[in-house]
Amino acid sequence: MSNFNLPRQVRSVLEASPDAPSLQELLTLVDAYVLDCSSSPELEALLKQLEEDLQNLHHEVFDHSSLYQTEIFLAVLHHLNPILPPTSVISWFDIIFRPALREPKLPTPSLKHAKELIVAALQKTEDGYAQKVKEFRRRLMDLYLLDAFNEGSGADVLEWAGLDEEQRNKRSHWKRNLEDILLKFGAKRPEDLMTEVHIHFETPESRLQLFMFLNLYVSDPSFMSSSLLADHPLTMSILRSLMLDTSSTVCTAGLTLLVKLLPLYAVHARTSLKLFLGELFAVLSRILVWKERPPASFPESTDEPLDQVFEQELERERNRLMRLLREHVCHPLLVWRDATAELSENEFWVEYTTSRITSEASMLDVRNSAIGIQSHHQPSQDEAKVDDGLHPRLISPIEITTEKATIALQDMIDMTVALKSNLDVEIIHPVSQWPHSLFVLPSQLSSGENSEPKEVPTHIAQIISGLQRELLLLRNELNFELWLSRENVQHIGRLYQDRIVAKSAEAERQGLYNKLRNYRAQVVELEKELRDHKQQASSAKNKYAEWNNELQKKLRELRDEKKAWVNEEARLRKAEKETKALFDAQGKLLADAQSEVFLLQTQKKETQHKVDRLHDYEQQIEQHIKMQRLWDDDFSKFNERKEHMDLMRTQYQQMKMQVESYQQAQAETESAARAQRLRIQALEAQLAQAQTTHHGHRKKHLAEAEVASFTTQKAALQNANKHLKDQNNELKDEVEELRAMVEILKAQHSGHKGLISSPRASPVQSSFYPES
Repeated sequence: MSNFNLPRQVRSVLEASPDAPSLQELLTLVDAYVLDCSSSPELEALLKQLEEDLQNLHHEVFDHSSLYQTEIFLAVLHHLNPILPPTSVISWFDIIFRPALREPKLPTPSLKHAKELIVAALQKTEDGYAQKVKEFRRRLMDLYLLDAFNEGSGADVLEWAGLDEEQRNKRSHWKRNLEDILLKFGAKRPEDLMTEVHIHFETPESRLQLFMFLNLYVSDPSFMSSSLLADHPLTMSILRSLMLDTSSTVCTAGLTLLVKLLPLYAVHARTSLKLFLGELFAVLSRILVWKERPPASFPESTDEPLDQVFEQELERERNRLMRLLREHVCHPLLVWRDATAELSENEFWVEYTTSRITSEASMLDVRNSAIGIQSHHQPSQDEAKVDDGLHPRLISPIEITTEKATIALQDMIDMTVALKSNLDVEIIHPVSQWPHSLFVLPSQLSSGENSEPKEVPTHIAQIISGLQRELLLLRNELNFELWLSRENVQHIGRLYQDRIVAKSAEAERQGLYNKLRNYRAQVVELEKELRDHKQQASSAKNKYAEWNNELQKKLRELRDEKKAWVNEEARLRKAEKETKALFDAQGKLLADAQSEVFLLQTQKKETQHKVDRLHDYEQQIEQHIKMQRLWDDDFSKFNERKEHMDLMRTQYQQMKMQVESYQQAQAETESAARAQRLRIQALEAQLAQAQTTHHGHRKKHLAEAEVASFTTQKAALQNANKHLKDQNNELKDEVEELRAMVEILKAQHSGHKGLISSPRASPVQSSFYPES
C-alpha cells in the first residue's frame, strides 16, 4: 500500500465517511502496510512520513471526547507496533495514551492495546533509543508516584474527598492502569524495574507508595525474580529504610514486604539471605523497641553513665524479645543441632517450597498453633449449645459532632479481639464515603446545613490523617492476608496430595504383602520342580556330551565360514564404495555429455552415411583424443607438422589434378559409351534388317557373334563406368576430409580452434599424424 493511501483511509474512518472501510478492513490494510515497510530499504523515511501524516490527521480530525476515534487510533497504532520505534510511542503518550488510560469507559481491547504499546516501548533498548526509553521509564514512575492518587498524602486525600464519582473513577482507573503497566514491565524486565524503584527509593516521600507497589509486585503470581531482587541494591535500600525511617506506616508496609520476600529468598537465594542476617536482626531489634525509643527516653543530664543507659535499653530489648519468644514456638532444630552441625550441614528447608515455609512459619505463632490444634478436635455438645445461644453484638456509632469524641473502651477491645481472633465480623450499613458530619464545624452546627466551610479545621485534618493511616494499614494487611491465604492454599494442596499418596502407598503395600504370600507358595512348588529338573538335567547332561562336542566342532566350522563371509563382505563393501564413487564420477561426466549427445545425435542423422565408415577409425579417434590432451606439451612439434601440412597441400593438389583427370577420363568414357550405344542401335537395326531380309545362315551367325561381342564390351564398359563412379565418390569424400583437416591445422597453427575443431570432428586426422 502507498504511504499516502493509509492516512487517507484512516481519515475516512475517523470522519465516518460513506465510502469509508470498516475497522477490520482498515486493520487489514495496516497489516499489509507493515509487511511492505518491513521489506523496504527506506523504512526510516516511510515511518517518518507516516508519523507526520498521523500527527496532522490527529490535529485536524481527532476529537478527544469521542471514544470511537480513540479506539480506532489505538487499534491502528497497535497494528503498527512491529515497525514503530519507541520514540513514536513516547511522542503519542501525552496525546493519545494518557487520556485513554484515564478514561473508565474505554473498551477493554483498546485499553489492552494501549498497555501493550507502552510495555513494548519500555522494553526496546536499541542503541539509538536507549536514553529516551530510560527517560520514559523514569517519567512513568514519576507519574505513578506524583500524578496518581496517593493514599499516604493528606493533600490527595482531601482532594479525593471533594471529587465527584466520575473524577474518582478516572483517578482510580489512571492509577490502576499505571500499576498494571509497571507490573507487566516488571514481569518482562525485572531488573530494569527494580533499578527505577531503587532510584526513586531515595526520596522519603515516595517510599510508602513504592512499598505498596512492591507488595503488589511480589504478590503477583508471575513474580519469578526473587534471586535477582536478592542481589539487587534495592534489597539493601529496603533494609536501610526499615532501620532508619521514623514513619510507622512506612515501616509496617516494609515489614509486610520483607515477610513476603523471606520465604522466596529461602528457596531461591539462600546464599544472599545469609548475608542479610545481620541487617534482619537489626530490623527485628528496632521493631521490638519501636515504642520505647523516643528521644525523651534518654536522660538530658550527663550525671548517669552512658554504659548504664545502654544497659537499661538492652534490658528493655531483652524483655521485649523474651515476650516475643513466649508468643512463638521455637523450631526443633534449635535443640537438635549444635553450632558445628548448623555450620556444616545443609539447611533443612533446601527441598521446601515457598508455601510450605510460609505455612510452617505462621504455625510457629502460639495463637495460630492453638487454632490449628483446636481444629483437630470437634466441639462438645455444651459448647455447641453455648455457641447457638450467642447473638451478634453491635458496636455503637461514634458521635463526632462535639469537640470530644466519646468511644467505649469495651467496644475497642471487642473489635480488636474479633479481628485478631479470626472470627467472622459482619459489617452492616457499609458506606463508600466518609460521613458528612465529619466535615461540619462545631460553630456551624447551629447556623444551618447550607453554609460551607472555607478551610479544613485542625481536628478534621487529624481525623483524616488517622483514618488515612488506618486505611493504608488495613489495605496492607488485607493484601498480606490474601497473599498468605494463597500460600496456605498451595501448602494445603500439597499436604492433601501427600495424604493421597500415603493412602495409595498403604493400599499398594497391603496388595504387595498379599502377593508376597502367594509368591512364597509358588516358590515352594517351583523349588520342588527345580529339584526334579536338576535330576533330569544331570542324566541328560551325560547323553548330550558327545552331541555338544559335535556342535562345538560345527560351531567352529561355522565361525570360520562366518569369518570368511565377513572378510568377503568387507571386500565387497569396499568394492561397492569404489563402484559408487566411480558411478558418481561417471554420473557427472554423463551429465556433461548429455548436452553433447543431443548435438551428436543431430549430426548423426545428417551424416549417417559417414557414421558407418567411422567405426573403422575408432582406434585412430582415441589416438587423436590423446594427442589433443597432450597438445600443450607437444607445441614444439608444430614446425614438423607444418612440413606435413605443406606435403598434404601438395598431395591435395595432386589429388585434385588426379580427380580432374579422372573426371576427364570419365567424360571420355561417357562419350565412348554414347558412341557404343549408337553403334548398338545401328547393329540392332542391321540385325533387324538381316532378320527381315532372311540372309543366309552364315551371315546371321556373324551378326550374332558381333552382337555377342558388343554385349560383352557393353558390360565391361558399364563395370568400368561404375568403378570410376565409386572412385570419384571416394575421392570427393577424401577431398572433404582434407579440407576439414586443413581448416583444423590452420586454426591450430594460428593459436585458436575453429568451428570444426571438436575432438571427434575428423576421424582421419590421426592417419596423417602418427602417435608420438
